[in-house]
Amino acid sequence: MKEKTPKELVHELRVHQIELQMQNEELKKAQLALEVSRNKYLDLYDFAPVGFFTFTRGGRIAEVNLTGAALLGAERQELLNRGFGHFVAPENLEQWERHLVSMYKSEEKQSCDLALKREDGATFHARLDSIRLALPTARLPDGQEQAGVSGGTPVVRTTVSDITDRKRMDENIRLLATVVRNSNDAVTVQDFEGRIISWNRGAELMYGYSEDEAFQMTIWRLMPASKRTEQEQLVRRLRAGETIHSFETQRLTREGRLLDVWLTVTKLVDDAGTPVGIASTDRDITERKRAEEVLRKTIADMDRSNKELEQFAYVASHDLQEPLRMVASFTQLLAKRYKDKLDADANEFIGYAVDGANRMQKMINDLLSYSRVETRGKPFEAVGCTAILNQALTNLRMVIEETGAMITQDPLPTVMGEESQLVQLFQNLIDNAIKFRREEPPRIHISAEDRGNDWFFSVKDNGIGIDPQYNERIFIIFQRLHRREEYPGTGIGLTICKKIVERHGGRVWVDSQPGNGSTFYFTIPKTGGLRL
Repeated sequence: MKEKTPKELVHELRVHQIELQMQNEELKKAQLALEVSRNKYLDLYDFAPVGFFTFTRGGRIAEVNLTGAALLGAERQELLNRGFGHFVAPENLEQWERHLVSMYKSEEKQSCDLALKREDGATFHARLDSIRLALPTARLPDGQEQAGVSGGTPVVRTTVSDITDRKRMDENIRLLATVVRNSNDAVTVQDFEGRIISWNRGAELMYGYSEDEAFQMTIWRLMPASKRTEQEQLVRRLRAGETIHSFETQRLTREGRLLDVWLTVTKLVDDAGTPVGIASTDRDITERKRAEEVLRKTIADMDRSNKELEQFAYVASHDLQEPLRMVASFTQLLAKRYKDKLDADANEFIGYAVDGANRMQKMINDLLSYSRVETRGKPFEAVGCTAILNQALTNLRMVIEETGAMITQDPLPTVMGEESQLVQLFQNLIDNAIKFRREEPPRIHISAEDRGNDWFFSVKDNGIGIDPQYNERIFIIFQRLHRREEYPGTGIGLTICKKIVERHGGRVWVDSQPGNGSTFYFTIPKTGGLRL
């Protein structure tokens, strides 16, 4: 073979150098690609949505990703070589041990649900999916050998998923299904053709069909002929976009009995948003409707009766005025002419007759005032309570001056009401406070407070007070707690107050103790007698 010249040898050396350089560049590219791929793998491994664990035969943690470490609330290095059982809730330890043993006996994938506890003691529910592997050399993702794992030793690879929310949702669904199944309301599901695909116990009780029977029929069997068009329109609205609809309608039982029902229907859609059926909750309101009708008639009858009684009271008290005036006049005339001309018994009898006639006249006048609260009531208008109070005080000027009463007030609002009746209300309450006074001069304070929908009034005095057992009795017509000789009157003043307040849509009550004065409270709605 011809020897190569130095020049040829130099050329070949340069060629080899170039090839070597190219190979080095290719190797660097391959190493760079490998590093990129390795980093991607590590990122996918460490930040996967589930925890990755590798367990030794004894259940010690040989490998764990960042997600798994975060699930247990610890650093990754702190977990290596620790027994996983430390993180299993005590009630699930036996289940965990069985799972680990079974993994070393089978190469099939196995799963179990466990309650795990974090390093800080907080618990969560987890799903474990495990498989056994026999690795020639088990290594960590960073290339280091796994602690405690020798070549060829079987290990268990496990994914751990936090299923706490799913468990809670499953439990909620289970509870909801139980509620629906045992509800007294009929809860059904049907497709848009009316075929029944769900039928609960309430539907069986309400309509009389068993679940098996319901699955063989359509919802149309429950429809009276007069309601078929209504159902067809409902299906069209739901298919067109309406999602929920509530209304009152009628349905038929198996025996043909007609029920009044309140329906709440909801459109059901699949994952793609396509309408697939209708869920319906049916409540039997037949008895309620009957009770409402009875109540309506009863209220109407009571209203009519009250109006008749009020009219009777007005007519009776009005028509009695003339004969009573005649009796009173003649008894007074008899007393004037024959007093001291007859014996003592005659004088006493004449006195009784005069007093009785006067008291009867007063009672009839008060009864007439009571009946006029409703029969002569005027439309409500905005009236200032300060002006109303001033008018009441003017009417009571003489008794106020005689008793030395001191009346004070806070700023009072404008309300919707009848001026003359509100004047009478304040006047009666103040007159009552003055009448039932102690030896010291009366002190009376009137205030009002905004309570949202109502004005809250109070009339407070320093009088003799009332035993709480009589708090209701004092508002009953002609009911008295004291003898006439002690405190005059017919016992109708507070009854008129109650009637006026109730006509204005409010209520009246008293808070009192004997010897400590009384505070009368009453409310007047801001809506003018219509309570929100």
